[in-house]
Amino acid sequence: MLVVDDEPAVRLTLAAQLEAAGCSALSAADGADAMALLDRGEAVDLLITDLSMPGMDGLALIRAAQQSRPGLPAVLLTGCFSGHCAGPVPGESANGPFVLLRKPVPVGELVELAATLLERDLIP
Repeated sequence: MLVVDDEPAVRLTLAAQLEAAGCSALSAADGADAMALLDRGEAVDLLITDLSMPGMDGLALIRAAQQSRPGLPAVLLTGCFSGHCAGPVPGESANGPFVLLRKPVPVGELVELAATLLERDLIP
């Protein structure tokens, strides 16, 4: 998994929690760093990114990452949310699926969602 967030405490905590739950996690501070990791060929099965970041926002990152790796599932995290939604909101970019979640997300819920996305054979 690749965790992208411009807030170091959030990024490092989430990556550590995912690793403690048995997942392998890379982290990047912004969209450019994330794309550099993907362009280098790092093994990434799922992208987890914050929506609001300077430079490339999370949705732009998902689009760029899925352009580079079609079908790469993604989770878009946001602290801002219009409307009332109790659970994940599925979305689709031109090259792959993503799910929108409102922060804070319990790591167990994120791990279950990741397993579901990966089990659905969304990667061609």
